[in-house]
Amino acid sequence: RKAVKQTEGIVAFHDDQPILAVYHSTSGGRTENSEHYWSEQLPYLRAVEDPFSVNSPGHYSTATIGLEKLAEVLDVNKASNFKIIERYPSGRVKTVEVGDKWLSGREIRQRLALRSTWFTAEILGNEMVFSVWGYGHGVGMSQYGAQGMATSGYSFTEILQYYYQGIELRETY
Repeated sequence: RKAVKQTEGIVAFHDDQPILAVYHSTSGGRTENSEHYWSEQLPYLRAVEDPFSVNSPGHYSTATIGLEKLAEVLDVNKASNFKIIERYPSGRVKTVEVGDKWLSGREIRQRLALRSTWFTAEILGNEMVFSVWGYGHGVGMSQYGAQGMATSGYSFTEILQYYYQGIELRETY
């Protein structure tokens, strides 16, 4: 309640327009540029290093799926040739080749219910094991990162201006 009262009426702007203040649970160590998850490049949604969220329970996770089930979910004949082709500078997966298809990291995340697009994949026996960093799309403010910054003494202004590059905070009412 205190935080809400202290920030009442304050709005973040970029180029005289209110920003799209997207956020996610945990970055995994680095946030992502907006156009790498969605199609629009927004100047204030730029990737930043994020060491503040390392204590999040969502910082690292694993997920395992049988190769037959993986092929079924990805709608390919076989999944044993699953290969990450390209990554964004953040480390998140851009493109995967599997079977006779090319899929985006976002498609893989959605179809397999992975916590983020920042993952590695390794075949162990008849299963694919995914190691995953972060929780969410990774764009904008990391909730656990913001909490980590706050407990380290950063102000709400410093936190918002860290995750949303080049913004101006204005008292609007």
